[in-house]
Amino acid sequence: MKKYSWIVALLAALALVLVGCGDDGGGQQGGQEGGEEGGSEPVVLFDLATYLNGVAVGADTEAEIFIDKSKIQPAGGIPAQVGIKVVDVGGEKKGLEIKTVSDWAGVDLADSGFSFKAGDTIEIAGTHKELDTQILLNTNHSGWAPAGGWNPAVTPNDTFSTTITLTAADVTAIGSATPKNIRIRTNTANAVFVIEKLIVKGIRD
Repeated sequence: MKKYSWIVALLAALALVLVGCGDDGGGQQGGQEGGEEGGSEPVVLFDLATYLNGVAVGADTEAEIFIDKSKIQPAGGIPAQVGIKVVDVGGEKKGLEIKTVSDWAGVDLADSGFSFKAGDTIEIAGTHKELDTQILLNTNHSGWAPAGGWNPAVTPNDTFSTTITLTAADVTAIGSATPKNIRIRTNTANAVFVIEKLIVKGIRD
């Protein structure tokens, strides 16, 4: 029997190795599943630069600019309440020049297209052109409700930029607004500003 003892020992060692490999594989699989089920990362929900691809510089009518109104749309009739024109902002990128003929007018980000949530971010940057005023992303058009408390005073040739993270209170204000939108506007009639960058991000299932 002794001559077979080394074979028995070898088989036992192989069995232990195989069991060990099975445990390692199970642990790795569990780690992968845990990673897949973990928290999501924010994704880009809207990028103005991408939206304006294919729209000609100089376009200034609703039909030319707002081909898809599901997420962005004029706030007010063009040109009666608001003038909007596609402009070159450098680096082969295009932006929107906004003239607020009426002091409440501007451009709306539509909640129906975004379903805004607390934690969503809105990054905006641009240049103010005409008249001293304040610029804001208003969440309730019946009053003064700037998202993130951001409503800087601007004068001609000032630049502006911010990244706003929506709070639960902002989302509630949007839900009670008519229309249920975030309005990019000033508080002065006939003010002119250019939106050079506008990116909305959020976590979505």
